[in-house]
Amino acid sequence: MEAAKSDSVTPARMYDVLQASIKETDEISFKLLGLVPLVNGAALLTAVLGVGSSQALAIIVLSLFGAVVTLGLFWWELRNIGYCLWFIALAESFEATVLAQVGVAEEVRKRPAAPGNVGKRNAEKLIYSTVVVSWLALPVTLLDLKALPDLARLAYGVAVAGVIAWTIGAILAEVDPLPKNARAASGNAA
Repeated sequence: MEAAKSDSVTPARMYDVLQASIKETDEISFKLLGLVPLVNGAALLTAVLGVGSSQALAIIVLSLFGAVVTLGLFWWELRNIGYCLWFIALAESFEATVLAQVGVAEEVRKRPAAPGNVGKRNAEKLIYSTVVVSWLALPVTLLDLKALPDLARLAYGVAVAGVIAWTIGAILAEVDPLPKNARAASGNAA
């Protein structure tokens, strides 16, 4: 019977789990945010130092590969942000109750606004979209694209247009996990 009691869910245990989940999603974000620009910069530098007209196809493939992988990580990170916001919203319900019980005024209980209203979502959108664009700009800046066969230029242009469209979609994507009416009701407009 004691084992069942120690495994029961208490508000304090649930809050601890939510806080650990928030920390985990933030750690994943920070690792990716550190890795993506570093890998991008190293690959771009390597490509620039080794550029030659005979490597045009390799540069185009590297460019598209880097852009698509970065875009995939961008979409993954948007999902991660959604989970983080969901965990925060759940944790706030525990915090509000406890802080109210100990007499903390409601205006003090609200989380602070992001500096300049640029929070995690906007900062990550800026970083990831910048890296995607830098990958796509690599062949344009290093190669004479007019020297490529028409079909190669067309294929590259179509691929770039698709990647840019998906990047714009990611920038415009709403990652708030709560319906607007639920967020407004909780007093936590994001």
